Amino acid sequence: MPPYWLVWEEWCYPTESGREPHPVTFDTEAGALAACMELADAERANFAANGMDGLPPERCGDGFVITTKVGLDPFYYYARFMKIEPLGLGKDGK
Repeated sequence: MPPYWLVWEEWCYPTESGREPHPVTFDTEAGALAACMELADAERANFAANGMDGLPPERCGDGFVITTKVGLDPFYYYARFMKIEPLGLGKDGK
């Protein structure tokens, strides 16, 4: 079985924080990275709705992050991906 990529979102805002897996898996790293960029870009509106002036999404290791322009607040949004290598077990469990 070939590898696949999972995407998850992580956030820390003034009123809430958390993390959540994205419901879709991806067959390529490029697909997962593109999904992270789309999620982060869409989340900029949430920053504005919460009265924060966010920077555009920036590549950060395994995904994209949004932080405040001031940079002093601990608020962020991070969409990241992780490669999964299946065990490769056959039908007989070997």
